[in-house]
Amino acid sequence: MDRRFNDLEGHDAYELLGLTEGCSDRLVNQAYRRQAREWHPDKNQRPSARAATERKMRLLNAARDVLLNHRTDYDLYRRACSEPEEPTADLQDDPWDDARTDVFPTADPNQDAGAGARQPGKGAADHLWNGAGYDDGSSRVPPHPHPPPWDQVPHGHGAFRQPTVEEPRTTPAYDRYAPPSRFQQVPQRNPPFPAPPYPSRQRRLKDSRIGCLWGTALAIIVFMTCLAVSFVVVSKYSFQVEVPVELSGSWVGSGLYPGTEQLYVVRISLQSGSKNGKVDYPLHSCTGTIIPAKLSNGRLAVRQQFTQHDGCVNREMELSRRDDGKLNLFREGQVVTLNREPDAGPFRLPESLVGSWAADGVELILDDKTVGTSGTVEWEGKKCILVAVASGDDSATLAVGGTNCKRHGIWSLTVRKGRLIADFKGTDGRNIDDWSASRKT
Repeated sequence: MDRRFNDLEGHDAYELLGLTEGCSDRLVNQAYRRQAREWHPDKNQRPSARAATERKMRLLNAARDVLLNHRTDYDLYRRACSEPEEPTADLQDDPWDDARTDVFPTADPNQDAGAGARQPGKGAADHLWNGAGYDDGSSRVPPHPHPPPWDQVPHGHGAFRQPTVEEPRTTPAYDRYAPPSRFQQVPQRNPPFPAPPYPSRQRRLKDSRIGCLWGTALAIIVFMTCLAVSFVVVSKYSFQVEVPVELSGSWVGSGLYPGTEQLYVVRISLQSGSKNGKVDYPLHSCTGTIIPAKLSNGRLAVRQQFTQHDGCVNREMELSRRDDGKLNLFREGQVVTLNREPDAGPFRLPESLVGSWAADGVELILDDKTVGTSGTVEWEGKKCILVAVASGDDSATLAVGGTNCKRHGIWSLTVRKGRLIADFKGTDGRNIDDWSASRKT
């Protein structure tokens, strides 16, 4: 079929458009538009019928294109297809037609000659070979050796009988003049990928040794990994130092973060013989665990662990007892003094200081309602947290700070004749001396 007519898929272009041969181009266009209106996919929205309509439209487009552009060739093609095809006289030759018959004697139909045997006749195979050539004087090579004697040819199908000593022949001779067999057996081919030979004993021993080495190496790696993990776990929980007696108790102090003006208050609680303690930063709401790690020359190295992650950093510190009964906290190159808190808990304000005091835009609200803090102070539009780091009968030392606080420092408070007298030392160098305030009612 011409490739230009492949889109018709074997259909007749005239039958698709409902036309006959010899129609005009105008009739072709009219018939196409009429069929397109009927079979357009937009008029058949059902999924089951949409594929059929799309195929119909492809055939209609192909039929119109053929009749408008290739009608002459298409008409010739239709006429050639409609004419009956005459049988050709060129038949395949039978290979037996050209076979030589003079070399094959006429066999006796009443006698089974057996496989590969040939009866005597007038063919070339029956000429006696005397070493010099044929009887006609030619010196050609004989086409094949003589067949075995008739008494050694078995009756029926099969191979020759057991050869004798005089005739060691085991297979029939090959006749180069014989025509090809009609039932030639197709030789069996070897598979494209033959099975690999069975490995030798040396190869198997080598493979087994390699497997044993890999297994041993893997076992050693697993053992060393487990040993390292066990060592880390044991060293973390078994080789911890106990808290000495001289460092037991609750301690509180204040210091500055390195490189900033931000004040912090740290409260440490240790118990003699314990392997951990508590640490608290009340100005920043950080609470965690303190773990002793090493004791050397009276210094106890500890590390902090916090459950919170916002602004709470795990740091390493050292603690040592002073002669005056206080503690020195060594942290990031700084030394912070820690005071021992009462056994009952954190420092509490004396009753004379509890209340609300205000003057010069500063308002102090002192109370012990919140554990760990001593009240708040409002100034410069911000509220700061107060934490007592020392207290007396009518006096107290408070650290002021917090995340939203603008001014950090230490307040020293005392009560004189019913008025609050205070001194403030700021971390930024701005101090307030002899600040006096009255109690708010």
